[in-house]
Amino acid sequence: TYYISAGLLGRDGHMGPYAQWSDVERLHRHGHEIGCHTYDHTDLGKADGAVALAAVADNKAAFDAHGLPAPPTFAYPYGDVAFGPKAVLASRFTLLRAMHYGLIERGADLNHAPSVGLEGPGGEATARLWLLKAAERKAWLILNAHDIQDQPSPWGCTPQALTRIVQEALAMGFEILTVAEGAQRVAVQSGGTIPDRGLFGVFLPDGGRVGELDEEMVYESRVGECFVLGASTWRIEEITVDRVVVTPAPGEPAKTPFW
Repeated sequence: TYYISAGLLGRDGHMGPYAQWSDVERLHRHGHEIGCHTYDHTDLGKADGAVALAAVADNKAAFDAHGLPAPPTFAYPYGDVAFGPKAVLASRFTLLRAMHYGLIERGADLNHAPSVGLEGPGGEATARLWLLKAAERKAWLILNAHDIQDQPSPWGCTPQALTRIVQEALAMGFEILTVAEGAQRVAVQSGGTIPDRGLFGVFLPDGGRVGELDEEMVYESRVGECFVLGASTWRIEEITVDRVVVTPAPGEPAKTPFW
């Protein structure tokens, strides 16, 4: 799987020249998954939901213009994400890949999926260690590298290192898949969460259900704000990955939900 920021193609960066559109099109023709980044590699750890949606829409538009299919999975630039972007992107991709180390096991949050870097001087040894952990726990593992070249950046690896890790993984009995194929297997076989978060449940602190809010409304809301739902006004006390916790706020100035 190759995660592409369309706005960077054809340019030079701190890791060397970036790929060209002809490279991406060739990868697609050879059966590789072309995954989604933000168009200009926007850091979603420092953005809100609206910025995330716009950055992804720009990237998808560029994919469309070059005859590429809609990308099924997404990788967070720099591996970081704030609540708003995660909430709005969760229903748009089958997996959102981060960069914290870990395995994908039963109940994993596929909207913040871990991956292990095959990068830097110790990257090959690190990848080998995590392969052993994954084999022992019968878990899924995503490996990542930012560039693969004879003289890689500190975030990349050599073709020889990648080849050795792939060969070792195959010898250990691993099946090597695209991220999209792996996400589908996890969803079917091991109960990973790929929720469609079009709606957030609204609950009282004691667990009583008040109603629902649209995800677009939620990512534009903040703790302490008030809104009208039904015939009552509610103050937001907490926002989690799938619900909004509220308390009554009669008489307070409030906004009206939109859908």
